[in-house]
Amino acid sequence: MAHDREFFINSDKETFKRYDLARFLEQGDDSLDPLTSSMLDNIDNLAIGGYYTIQGEDGMPWLISERLYGDSQYWWIIMLFNGFQGIEDIKNGEDIKYPSVNALQDFYFTLKSRERTSE
Repeated sequence: MAHDREFFINSDKETFKRYDLARFLEQGDDSLDPLTSSMLDNIDNLAIGGYYTIQGEDGMPWLISERLYGDSQYWWIIMLFNGFQGIEDIKNGEDIKYPSVNALQDFYFTLKSRERTSE
């Protein structure tokens, strides 16, 4: 890792979604810092859960997330896992990969554990 410090997870962040992106970013004075995020640095190392072919109206990441996981909160994970910078990168007919739910759960709890030991 190229950073002096590593941020794991903010368990105190009040949100009703476990995978809310803000939980995985360090809070600065006025903004969230993606550069120290262990989640963002390691997301592409998660096990592939499968592949999905984009069809018609599926081009919105939250719709893809809803179809794959039954929940829209994973949209940003799908984007990063595929190296997408924006929704314009999602093309009709393209096969995208998505991480396994078990890999996400395991990584989530690893971050929580590392957060506790770093305090």
